[in-house]
Amino acid sequence: MMTREPRLDAGTVLTLAWAFAGAEVERLIVENWARDPQRDRLTWAAFDHALVWTPRMIEVAKQIIERTTIHAHDLEYAVSAIGTTQPDVAIGLLEAILRKELRAAKEESAKRVAAAPQGDGDEYWKWRIAASPREPITDVVERENVWDTLEALAAARPEPFLDALWPWFTEAMSALADLESDREGDPVNYFVRYTLDFKFAEEDAGRDRSGPPILGAIRVALETLARSDAERFLAWLAAHESEEFAPAQRLFAHVLSLSPQDYAERAHRFLTGDQRRFLLGNHEDRSGTSKRLVAASSPNWSDAEIAAFVALINAYAPPPYPNLDAEGRRHFQDTVRIIRLGLLSALPADRLPAESRRLVLEEQRRFPRSDRGVRRQGASWIGSPISAEQLRKARDEDIINAFREVPDKYDWDHPNRMIEGGNIQLSRAFAEFAKTDPQRAARLIRGFEPSFGTRGRGARPRT
Repeated sequence: MMTREPRLDAGTVLTLAWAFAGAEVERLIVENWARDPQRDRLTWAAFDHALVWTPRMIEVAKQIIERTTIHAHDLEYAVSAIGTTQPDVAIGLLEAILRKELRAAKEESAKRVAAAPQGDGDEYWKWRIAASPREPITDVVERENVWDTLEALAAARPEPFLDALWPWFTEAMSALADLESDREGDPVNYFVRYTLDFKFAEEDAGRDRSGPPILGAIRVALETLARSDAERFLAWLAAHESEEFAPAQRLFAHVLSLSPQDYAERAHRFLTGDQRRFLLGNHEDRSGTSKRLVAASSPNWSDAEIAAFVALINAYAPPPYPNLDAEGRRHFQDTVRIIRLGLLSALPADRLPAESRRLVLEEQRRFPRSDRGVRRQGASWIGSPISAEQLRKARDEDIINAFREVPDKYDWDHPNRMIEGGNIQLSRAFAEFAKTDPQRAARLIRGFEPSFGTRGRGARPRT
């Protein structure tokens, strides 16, 4: 009795043949499958087993990326596998993938903007809470659970990685900046503040997560370039340091702080080149990265550089925002004083002029908690004075009064209760509440005032 051999499909045959007839496999795929979108997934699966990716294969792969949706983990596998032997090819494919995703995100963002209700009424705020036009863009850049191998690729080829990914990252930041209400500029802050938040071990010790993989890879690429080739890093920084976006400026400050012996003079020029760089940080400490750069670099500064920096800090006096009420202006001026105090305190105490040392002591008495960001007890964060569930059950007037009791100037600490959080935690709880009842949240936002509701008004659900 005859037995039939099991049939092998074309994909299996091609996969096995890469090892001894790679050129012929490539020819067959390119000539027979490459023009057929229906076979794109078969083609991608076959390419996964290639020992070397040729220019013709790269061209076909980029066509597939443009016209067909390939599962994210399949894309990640291909990039990580190629990256071990052909890192520049992997970087090129990664750029093609991310550009397609960002383009789609910008299109979705534009659709959401076009659907926005007119005016500043309840319907507008309900829309802003439920359908933020920023969300599609931030989701692409901050995506978790994919691209976990990118840091190794960035470390292996830092400059090509930055050449490919930095323009893409700048495009994403620019798209977010275009959605900000005050696009004319801010004399105090860069655009896209507290968004696309890099995680730095020096500032985020004890945190549970390392940050989004794409942002982590960009960080590793620039750190590696700065450590391995100072000349090329300085040239790269000179070409990009005029970026108008807070995430970029914060990254520059972070990288300069890691090698103070090499970059102290450059750090001084960086800090004194734009006073908005005095306010680089995260939600936990609005000037945390700036102060870290000062603390790391200033011991290597000359006396003249110290004196020039102190003079610049003493002269730092940005005008209050024009829409602030009296309480808001007082809070703004206090914030400026705290920024000056933090930067002066980061300098070596023994090199401060006597007048500056006295000022630091006086201001520390005036603002005893100015050096504190988010506070922790044990392993848990100090939470909101009112939870999202309590907000759902509270009356409208009680919610408004809660924000009045803990206005914007009380960032992380309740003004009267030592173990309760401040306005930041309350605003985050409000954002969670807004996800469940966007219509009511929109109505409440109409009752917020500049002195106590600015952060709550801008809060959005966290993903």
